[in-house]
Amino acid sequence: IIVGLSGGLSLFWNDDVQVCQSHTSHFYVETFVHDLLTDSKYWCIFVYLSTDRVIRRAQLTELGLKSANWGPLWIIVGDFNDILDNSEKAGGRSRAVASFKDIKNFLWNLGAVDLGFKSEGE
Repeated sequence: IIVGLSGGLSLFWNDDVQVCQSHTSHFYVETFVHDLLTDSKYWCIFVYLSTDRVIRRAQLTELGLKSANWGPLWIIVGDFNDILDNSEKAGGRSRAVASFKDIKNFLWNLGAVDLGFKSEGE
């Protein structure tokens, strides 16, 4: 999916994974995959959320509603453009505790766990 003159989302996979179903939007790719090596089937959702808080809140709400269709096995990965607390922040002023509410509520409502990935620069 390409938006404007640059950016967008793309998804690549190898022969060990069979994509059975896919749905895309401007901020996510939602795929139901069959891992042929383990014979597992599950949803993989890849996201790139907005840096704008209001837009990101709407995106999290949409994903929360869609999660009812994912069943018991799913993973959601990507750039949420948000942090869970100030310990994840490098430099600048600290954010108010209330500013973390949207992402924390999203994870809580889905029963999700942050695996704590950090980029090479962190």
